[in-house]
Amino acid sequence: MHSKKNISVLLVEDNDDEAYLIQDLLEERYQYERISDGLEAFEYLTKTDDPPDVVLMDYRLPSMNGLEIMQGLFKERDDLAFIFLTVDERIETAIEAMKEGALDFHPKMNGISVLPDKINRVYDIHRNKIEKKRLQEEIRLKEEIYRLTIERTGQISYCFDPDTGRVKWQGAFEKLSGYSEDEFLSFNLEEWADHIHPEDRERVLETVEKAVSEHTIFEEEYRFKRKDGTYIYVEEHGAWLPERTKDGYSCVGVIKDITERKTSEHSLEESEKKYRYIIENSIDGLGVGDLNGNIVEVNDSLCEMLGYSREELLELNINDIEYKEAPEETVKHYRKIIEKGYDSFESILKRKDGKPVEVIATARYYDEKELIYGFFKDITSMKDSERALRESRENYRALADNSNDLIVRVDRECRHLYVNPIGVEAFKIPTEKIIGKTLDEIEMPVEEVGKLKDAVKTVFESKKPYRIDIELLIDEEIRFFDLVHVPEFGMDREVNSVLITSRDITEIKKADYALRESESRFRSLFEQSPFGILYCKGIKDKNEKISDFMHLQGNEAVEKHTGFKLDKIIGKSALEMSRGKEIKDVIDKYANMLSSGKSIDYIQYFELYNKTLQVTVAPVDEEYFIINFADISELVKAEDELRKVSSFNQTLLDSSPDVIYVYDLEKKNN
Repeated sequence: MHSKKNISVLLVEDNDDEAYLIQDLLEERYQYERISDGLEAFEYLTKTDDPPDVVLMDYRLPSMNGLEIMQGLFKERDDLAFIFLTVDERIETAIEAMKEGALDFHPKMNGISVLPDKINRVYDIHRNKIEKKRLQEEIRLKEEIYRLTIERTGQISYCFDPDTGRVKWQGAFEKLSGYSEDEFLSFNLEEWADHIHPEDRERVLETVEKAVSEHTIFEEEYRFKRKDGTYIYVEEHGAWLPERTKDGYSCVGVIKDITERKTSEHSLEESEKKYRYIIENSIDGLGVGDLNGNIVEVNDSLCEMLGYSREELLELNINDIEYKEAPEETVKHYRKIIEKGYDSFESILKRKDGKPVEVIATARYYDEKELIYGFFKDITSMKDSERALRESRENYRALADNSNDLIVRVDRECRHLYVNPIGVEAFKIPTEKIIGKTLDEIEMPVEEVGKLKDAVKTVFESKKPYRIDIELLIDEEIRFFDLVHVPEFGMDREVNSVLITSRDITEIKKADYALRESESRFRSLFEQSPFGILYCKGIKDKNEKISDFMHLQGNEAVEKHTGFKLDKIIGKSALEMSRGKEIKDVIDKYANMLSSGKSIDYIQYFELYNKTLQVTVAPVDEEYFIINFADISELVKAEDELRKVSSFNQTLLDSSPDVIYVYDLEKKNN
């Protein structure tokens, strides 16, 4: 049971006479306050950290009416409980108030004697809602991930005449039920009851019948069958009007989808078992203390962290394991946790051997148990790493300061945050006139400033390094610079700044230009060579052995020496052109050449070309090679003819009856 005096009530009413009557009734029972202006009430309820338990909200007010106040407030907070005061019994205003979140309403003309009962009921309903919400929050915290268990969903409101069974529906029909508006509006009481799950139907109907006979506020949760045949959990709130409306209705209510919340509640018991096991086996320490700081529960991880047995820790007070805070500071911290309900902070605990343990602590106060739960993550190693990181940054700063490259750091606006001595020398401006200045404020060619700003913007957007080259006129000479832009991230993994490293690449550019000139000359020689030249790549099989080769590029002389058009060779592999034995032998020969890394020379008749070629093959690397060849078919034919003539002449000489000798006049030998 709650003490009524502990319930705070705020009356928002501009009529002094009515306010005084309500004040006389409520002041002795509750903590009572009054505000007479609508805008003032809205601002107070928006900003207060200690809202009233129940708000009695008048409809007609100066500056803002009651519905406008509620509409605005429920966009900002959901911890207010309203009883809506209407000047008459119009059901439309009451329904609108209930849709906006009011838990009850009260027509002023019916007197105020029932207000305490309504206040108490609304307070209980609201407190139960808060308790349910707190329970779901507890589950979320234990899982250390959170998910929204109750999403704002469409609602259905209704007006009901229990005498005739007439029902007037309005609201988000399709979202909640799956039925179109026309389909749902045709529902009568019996059809609505048919959609209640058979296991819930009798209980719900009994509750409704009791509420009808006693004209009481009712609240029920049950399963409702959607159009597609699936069931959802819904929560229904109903309230009875003192008198019928002009349409003959005497009951109003709201139905909303609570499926996710019910799923969460149903899993609570299993979740408790599961997360109890997780806590007991968590690598983080858990300690529970009462309001006097006495330790009443710990897990094995905390025992191991502090070097105590469970029994030893349960004999201690929080002050016994505090390394940093004095007892009076711990008391203040305890009070802060109780007032806020939770706190997260870094602390230092004391082990049994007296050594410090640096931790991140998360504390939460559970008022129904009057206990504080503390979760402790050992960050000693992390702190050591942070100290090492700071030392590393100091070393990095020393390296940057002594680097031969120009190094600067800029923010999103291209404002200089750091520049090393080489940079100061390059800018020819004192450090204090560079730091805090943007690129626009430092004299540089306009075009290059634009490229630098675009590069910085690209890094902030892409979160990836970015590289550019720029040209600067220095001492009447064009110099080229390579700039690497590297993103620097904060703890939130967002880019905080960009580190730019600049290096003079003028000599590299000159060498590159010379290389391109050399390549151009080589290309000219390649294209104008009288010999056929083919640039090829070895093709490996699944065993990583060369089993074929691809013709990648060739010169015009290829056609002259092979008789094949260049486009019939380039882009094709050797085996695509022929699968004869001679090609397979060539492939093996070239594979051995690539393996050895040594050039080969040979002469071979190629049936594919019907030509005899003199071939030189030179490897470029383990895969690529160059074939240089010439058609020597005519030369081979001439040599064959010469051999035939020589053979014939020798035959004549051998068969002659005369003595024949040859005399070498030079060497004087026969």
